[in-house]
Amino acid sequence: MRILFISPNRQTFVHPVPPLGMLYIAAGAKKHGHEVKVLDLMFKKRIGKLVEEAVREFSPELVGVSIRNVDTLFSKSRFDVPDIKECVDTVRQMSSAPIILGGSAFSIFPKELMETLSADFGIAGEADEAFPLFLSKWSKREDISDIPGLVQHTGNTWIINPPQKVENLDAIPFQAIEDIDWKSYGRYRGNFGVFTRKGCPLDCIYCPEAPIHGHKPRLRSPKRSVDEIEHIIDVTRLPWFDFADTLFNAPREHAVNVCEELIKRHVPIKYEVELNPVGQDEESVKLLKASGCIGVDLTADSGSNSMLENLRKGYTREMLLKTAELYFKHNIPYTVGFILGGPGENVTTLKETLNLADNLPGGATSYFAVGIRVFRGTELERIYCLDKTASGSLLPLNFYLSPDFDETCIRLLMKAYRRNFRIHLCDLMYEGASAFALKMADFWNIRPLWSTGRTLRIFDFVFNGGKIAFKWDKESCQFVKD
Repeated sequence: MRILFISPNRQTFVHPVPPLGMLYIAAGAKKHGHEVKVLDLMFKKRIGKLVEEAVREFSPELVGVSIRNVDTLFSKSRFDVPDIKECVDTVRQMSSAPIILGGSAFSIFPKELMETLSADFGIAGEADEAFPLFLSKWSKREDISDIPGLVQHTGNTWIINPPQKVENLDAIPFQAIEDIDWKSYGRYRGNFGVFTRKGCPLDCIYCPEAPIHGHKPRLRSPKRSVDEIEHIIDVTRLPWFDFADTLFNAPREHAVNVCEELIKRHVPIKYEVELNPVGQDEESVKLLKASGCIGVDLTADSGSNSMLENLRKGYTREMLLKTAELYFKHNIPYTVGFILGGPGENVTTLKETLNLADNLPGGATSYFAVGIRVFRGTELERIYCLDKTASGSLLPLNFYLSPDFDETCIRLLMKAYRRNFRIHLCDLMYEGASAFALKMADFWNIRPLWSTGRTLRIFDFVFNGGKIAFKWDKESCQFVKD
């Protein structure tokens, strides 16, 4: 069977990311004897034209569309579904081939995206085993209604099956990295991704990872993980990576074992990674440095112990500072991300967070998002629905903001932003001079991005004639250029 896989994702913040899930599924389809073509639109502009050409030249019998994002998670105004719909509509105009949806964002909004895009099928959750089963049954005209994760609308009936959790992660083929323009990822600040586990033991109130993949971590062996890294380096001759796990150091011992495997095999890798402070100590940080880590995104979320408890983060402000001190001591560039406005956020908790940002060892760059994206299946969805008195649709964009995050909080944050050029507001990263500066960072292949965080702010300041012109827009619940 000829299968065309399309990835419409073109988001480049924090860095361009290859369509990892789709590449694993494409590799699995190849393994089962199918003919595959991959269309990755990350660095493309005329997406409709490219989809049209791919359909015409390949004449697919099935088209898979991988939906990684529907929005940026931070911006209140940027929405990716129109681009995705353009791809699907173009396929419809050019071919009668059925369209099947998948990907992490689809797994969160399966029914909504099926309706919006008028697709024929979808597979929510992990499709490494479910998709080959779908291909086998569908090509033989057998009943597909029992396939794990299947989403289908027939007549007036919806089939939405529980997703599958793949147990033997080592059996998943290496991703089809050779099928994308990997040179552009190496040239424009992109990182290749490799996963080391599925599932998350944490219980953060806003994160959909555990609702989708489960709370119990399923581990891929360190050997298999590093084998794939070496395979990608052999194909591309490029060292740039990150780990596709939502949080690399959960569980800690597994992350330590992966680092030790990289060190033992002298793998020439340079990687960035997202970590929280749980289990981080002198030993683990030394291993990070020795195994090729060039940057850490330290998940803080808040500098207030009461807010960290409300968000169910499992660590404290003191643990955050201790971990940041270790990164500074061992010369690992790091950034710290904060999300403001969660349940219980007020002036007092905001002051504690701003104080932490001002006292990060080494003067690290910090990013502030105001409002927390609401995802289905999370505790925050329940709180959001109670506050709103009715759930409504969680697509396209819904953000929770504490009722106590008032005008005083806004003024405090604006004052801190003007005073400290190492603070970034995520709302402003996609507009004007900041967006242009990010494109320049891509062009000059700056890694990690946050190592020049202060430079980006200074550029924005100079570009705007020595002014920091923005305001809080109550209606859209975001900071906008004034």
